[in-house]
Amino acid sequence: MISRLLVSVHTFGLCCLIMSLWLACTSFSCGEEESGKNQVDQKGLIGKVLGKSIYRSDVVGETDSEFRINVASAFLSPLLDKYKEEHKAEIDPTEKELIIVAGNLEKRLAEVEKEEGESEALTELQSGTPSPEAQLKMLEDALIEVKNFSPEEQEEIEQHKELLDQYSKRIELLRKEIQYPSYRLAIFMFGHWKFQKHLYDEFGGGRVMWQQRGVEAFDATHNLIKQFEEEKQFEVFDPKVREELYHYWTREDSPFLTADPERVKESFLQPEWLKGIEFDSEESEEKKPE
Repeated sequence: MISRLLVSVHTFGLCCLIMSLWLACTSFSCGEEESGKNQVDQKGLIGKVLGKSIYRSDVVGETDSEFRINVASAFLSPLLDKYKEEHKAEIDPTEKELIIVAGNLEKRLAEVEKEEGESEALTELQSGTPSPEAQLKMLEDALIEVKNFSPEEQEEIEQHKELLDQYSKRIELLRKEIQYPSYRLAIFMFGHWKFQKHLYDEFGGGRVMWQQRGVEAFDATHNLIKQFEEEKQFEVFDPKVREELYHYWTREDSPFLTADPERVKESFLQPEWLKGIEFDSEESEEKKPE
């Protein structure tokens, strides 16, 4: 019974998890074509990251693109996770910022719908998705039921504590989403933007690139990766693997890249969806979007 209960409420987060995994897999391969089997030997030490040894078996892929994704995941993901944790205070959006951005997004979306009409695809998607209120009630009812379990059942439920903690966080998010309908969109858009803007400011600016999740500080990220290597936070012993690691930044020019100051300003530094926002305004924090 407990397992069925947990699985039923877990369904709501599944789509978000799939999207996150898809973005992670595509972020280093936008616009690339598959080019057949990768012939890399699957044995042998190829490098180290944060003191951990990386072997060929950790990165081998059936295609060149998959191989590059695996190399980036093995070497860069731990470093970027560590960097984000160390700079959490500067990078993570505050609740105040998210509320302000959510309100601004709500106004922008209302303007677009008024001018262009609501997207049929969006309407169809929303029609098959339970409302935040319905999701919230289901999760709250589930957690109430958990609290009423017998001591034996409570002992069993402890095995799922991490999952229950996720549900509690989900409840808080849904409450915010009910009050501020674009709150989750603000997390997605502003969270990405704030991290990329941080990289742009701290690591030399340069070109930006349009990606699935938003605009990316392309050259700045490249500079950060090179700094990681200079600091010996990672080492790549195999020249071929190192070449593939940097391929994302050293490949031929992409139509999604721009260094034009005006385009960088309009699409990244001062995007339309952030115009008019004053993060220091106390009134903005309290005001619920109409």
